[in-house]
Amino acid sequence: KLKLSLQTKDLKQKRELENKKKKKFRGSIRLNKKFPLAHRALFYFLLRTKMNSEAIEQIHEMQNIFGKKADLQSDLCRLLTMNGFLDQALDQCPRAIRYNNKNEENYIYLAQSYFYTKEPQRSEKILLQTAKNFPKSEIAQFSAGQFFYVKNNFPVALKYLRQAVAVEPESGRSQLIFAKAL
Repeated sequence: KLKLSLQTKDLKQKRELENKKKKKFRGSIRLNKKFPLAHRALFYFLLRTKMNSEAIEQIHEMQNIFGKKADLQSDLCRLLTMNGFLDQALDQCPRAIRYNNKNEENYIYLAQSYFYTKEPQRSEKILLQTAKNFPKSEIAQFSAGQFFYVKNNFPVALKYLRQAVAVEPESGRSQLIFAKAL
C-alpha cells in the first residue's frame, strides 16, 4: 500500500511539473504570438508528454497563425490517425498529401485509416502505390509488407519486407516481421 501511495504521489508531482512547463511555454507564446519556435517547442512538449489532444489543438492554433504549412498538415494527419480520429484523418491525410506528395508517411497514415475503418481494398491500393513510388523508403516497404502479413499473404509480404530490410538493414521491425513471414 505504501508503494502504491508513493507511486501516486510521484505521478501527481510529475503532472504538476508538466503543467508548470506547459504554462511557461504558453507564457512565451503570449509574449510573441508570431514566434514559430515557441509554438513548435510547446507542440513537441505535448507530444513527449502524450498530451495528444492538446497537440492536435496546438497544430490548429499554429495553422491559424502561420497558415496551413506542409509539415503541420503531415503532423495533423499522423496524430489524427494514431489517436483513432479516423473520420478526421480520412479528411486530413489527403490534404496533407496535396501539400506534400513527397512524404510517404502521409500515404501510409491514409492507408492505415482506411484499414481501421474496414476498407482494406482502399488501404491495399494506397500501400501498393506508395511502395512502388517510394522504393527506397523502409517505412513504405514495411507498411506494404505488414499489410500482406496481416492478411496472411506471406509470399507478397516477403517481397516488400525483403525490400524494407535491404533499404534499412538495421530496421528491427522489418527484420522481425520478415522472419515471422518466412
